[in-house]
Amino acid sequence: MTEPRYHYWIIPRPGRFPRLWSDWLRPATVLLVTVLLVTGVTTAVPWLAGRLLCRDNLPSGDIYSSDDECVGITDGSYAFGLPAGFEQVLGRIAEQNKDAENLPCGEDRMPVKIGVLTTLTHPNSGARALHQLEGFAAGQARANQPGCSRPLVLWVGHTGKAEQEAEELARRFREDPSIVAVVGFPLSSINAAKAVNALGAPVNENNQNEAHPVPMVAATITAEGFDRDGTRYATGCDEETLFDQGIGHGYFFRVAYRIGSQVEELANYLGPDNRPTMIVTPIETSDPYTCITLNLLRARYQHERPELPEVAFNADDESTVREMAKRVCREQGDVTVFYIARSRDLGRLLAYLAERYDAGFCTATITVVSTSDAARLRVPDSDPNLNNPRNDALQSSAFSDGRLRLVYTPLADPDVLRGEAGKGSEFAELETLFGEAGVDLSHLDDGWAINAYDAVYTVVNAIDGLNVNKPVTRALVRGEIAGFSATGEQTQLAGANGRIGFDNNGNRAGIPVTVRLCPLDRKNPNQTHTVTQIGPPGDRTPCPTPPTFALR
Repeated sequence: MTEPRYHYWIIPRPGRFPRLWSDWLRPATVLLVTVLLVTGVTTAVPWLAGRLLCRDNLPSGDIYSSDDECVGITDGSYAFGLPAGFEQVLGRIAEQNKDAENLPCGEDRMPVKIGVLTTLTHPNSGARALHQLEGFAAGQARANQPGCSRPLVLWVGHTGKAEQEAEELARRFREDPSIVAVVGFPLSSINAAKAVNALGAPVNENNQNEAHPVPMVAATITAEGFDRDGTRYATGCDEETLFDQGIGHGYFFRVAYRIGSQVEELANYLGPDNRPTMIVTPIETSDPYTCITLNLLRARYQHERPELPEVAFNADDESTVREMAKRVCREQGDVTVFYIARSRDLGRLLAYLAERYDAGFCTATITVVSTSDAARLRVPDSDPNLNNPRNDALQSSAFSDGRLRLVYTPLADPDVLRGEAGKGSEFAELETLFGEAGVDLSHLDDGWAINAYDAVYTVVNAIDGLNVNKPVTRALVRGEIAGFSATGEQTQLAGANGRIGFDNNGNRAGIPVTVRLCPLDRKNPNQTHTVTQIGPPGDRTPCPTPPTFALR
């Protein structure tokens, strides 16, 4: 009997090798297959685990885990494991998507699909993330009312708590030819800019399968440089904030008033004889919203002598906010603080100032002026560590009697829109839609829902302007949006926040209002209101009683 060539089928017998190279073929093949299997399992297990954990134990290529949270694209039937409020609004979107298949908009009018790119968990959003999503849902409900031109379907992309997946989800929307536009983009961040560029990049003519650039309408992005023109105010900021070539390649529009318009309006409020006493700014230079705004403000007051003092603090160290309050309280007379940091620290600053008033260390009349992010203080914060100082500040004696005031330029303000400014707008329709959906009307207060509604409304009106007998294409939608021009009312939309028209760089035309935030309503501890009758810096007139329509 011939002796076997191998032990255990794969190991050559010592007496044979290395007689033939073929003796090693079998073990080499087994080794290679083993390496490939181990590599495949090592790669596949995390991939599969990330999808099993994030889709109710069913694998999904659209939903996955990133930085220990569930992200991806949903039709509304998946709520990323978030609280009940998100489940409710995403469930409503899922129902509206399903209903869109059977709407009587015309037998040959297939539903059109737009993407929503947003972060539902970023700490800079707070409770406003939910409100924005509710605004998108209301915009879809408005589009799908009887008489609709084409039914609307929404697909929601959650980019993560640091917007870490913004560019990836933008690429997925770009490669899906059924997506005719994208709305959202809640924060003026580097990752948001990368997502905009991914959606609006020119077509690669060498790749016929690459989708056409996607028209975009941002709801709440305000920072300078987030447009077709780019920014000239990024000196000293991190290199990634240098959008000197612009973003979006002409496909990016925004319904929020840019920071340049807001700063100019606040400067007009202060007037030529009331320059800011100081500028409050974070030490970080990586956030384009704050860093570029600082440079813009410097340019606005560059001829002031002496130069405006800048008081910097560390957003990661709460104790520096307390020290900043001490610095402000050392001033005498009428003090104007231009606050250009993120609003998550604004409540703390106001609370510390109120403390110092109570302790007798503050004697000045302090007016804090800020840009649109300050509207975060209008609503209860989802983070108790931020909501408690907010409540302390807004119910303090100094804030109530006018010694301490907050003046800002909101994205949109319901108390303004319930007055003369809202006549002829979509705001009343938006309130009706919120009521029908059972959504608390106070969720309109910070303006994010209003602007989200207007972003969807802009795209829907662009689609409605197309020939109903022809396919809806991205290029046609982009052309219609660009036609909502800044040059005259006849070319503008009547959105929930007034007339909407865009300049050549995709920025919203017009100027924002300036409002004063009033103390918490004693009858409703979570409710506050704003007024446009502000008074100059130094005015200690208390806020008037809220009008009837502001009491809900």
